Amino acid sequence: MKKILLTGSSNGFGKEIRNKFLNNKYKVYSLTKNKDNNLDKKLNNYFPEYVNFNNFKNINIKLDKVIKKNTKFDFIILNAGIIGPLVPTKYLRIDELKKVLNINVYSNKIIIDKIIEKKIKFKSIIAISSGAAIASKFGWYSYSASKALLKIMFENYALENNKFHFISYAPGIIDTNMQKIIRATNSSKIPSVKKFKLLHKNKELLTPKDAANTLYLNLKKISKLKSGMFIDARTF
Repeated sequence: MKKILLTGSSNGFGKEIRNKFLNNKYKVYSLTKNKDNNLDKKLNNYFPEYVNFNNFKNINIKLDKVIKKNTKFDFIILNAGIIGPLVPTKYLRIDELKKVLNINVYSNKIIIDKIIEKKIKFKSIIAISSGAAIASKFGWYSYSASKALLKIMFENYALENNKFHFISYAPGIIDTNMQKIIRATNSSKIPSVKKFKLLHKNKELLTPKDAANTLYLNLKKISKLKSGMFIDARTF
């Protein structure tokens, strides 16, 4: 039976990625933050480990449990992430920035390094990225910096590990809890928020389910791309 390793599978986009693969007869092994006892027990072939992505020791312990039973995955999808504070850079505290980088970047490095160390086989390892990795916006420093660093990290892994396949994948603007946080931000202080409020009002945001379907349909094309590439689903 085919298998994936997925991070951040409890809500939004990650939840729909999980469901899409389960519906297509994959086993889904997951590192995820939130626990839903009622739902998790009902899902066949779903094997979650609950993780604090801001705690590196905890990540290692839970990942060890997963790879102890698995030496091969078809795909590894690193989706877990947070938006972080939307504030002008001068008001962003160092501890806030560290948390965003820990969760959005360094937790992924821990996972990748162990996967390589333990010689786990996989077709592709895919980081869920964002257009923010390419161009930032007023007040978006922590999130944009984390996604830009993640993109560069994947490029370097690709250059340094030619036996493995690394891709950064920006799925588009999806209507998730992250978008709710953005829309709740004061647009008079963070002007870019207006765009996202308008997209929501006009129903132009992707649903998590549609975005997950697109990712799934793109997997064959993704696996043939040059390792280290950044792709945007909106133009792919």
